[in-house]
Amino acid sequence: MGRSLRSIADSVITRVTKWFAIMAAVAAGIIMLLSVVDVVSVKLFKWGIPSAIEFISALNVLLIFGALPFIELERGHLRMEELHSYLPKGFSHVLKLAAYVIEALVCAFFSWRTIFLIQEMVAGMERNPGTVRFPLWPFVLIVCLGFALLAIASIVAFGREVAPYQKLKLESSTTSNPDKPEPK
Repeated sequence: MGRSLRSIADSVITRVTKWFAIMAAVAAGIIMLLSVVDVVSVKLFKWGIPSAIEFISALNVLLIFGALPFIELERGHLRMEELHSYLPKGFSHVLKLAAYVIEALVCAFFSWRTIFLIQEMVAGMERNPGTVRFPLWPFVLIVCLGFALLAIASIVAFGREVAPYQKLKLESSTTSNPDKPEPK
């Protein structure tokens, strides 16, 4: 029997977010390398990498928005466990589901609005004001993709949270009824 559409979508989004997390890790390595080389060259040779701070700032976008969707899917985010311990289990579960829905809506809205910003930046040929004038729109595109992936990751996390309860409901409805004979 084939896999369900939900499990296929779950595995695809997990793979995509893993690749974004790998890109974030590469960005972290480049940030560290740029920082070390810039500081050492300034101290030893009195010469630094032009626009190193701007490059590092731009790579921080990839570092943050590349890793966030993967962290959401792996449930690695910070939670307020102390608050949940005082709430009834059912209310806590509903609150968690509501948070996933709100997160998905807010991130989808931000992603949608960022598309308009990208269009303005491309039309206006907006560039970094530093000594190396690289275009800024690719980094805003990363923000847009990051928010879109975070919205999708929230929907997948919502599905993962609901799936065990659907399975329990399904199992309880398919148990044999003693009054009704099972078909042969």
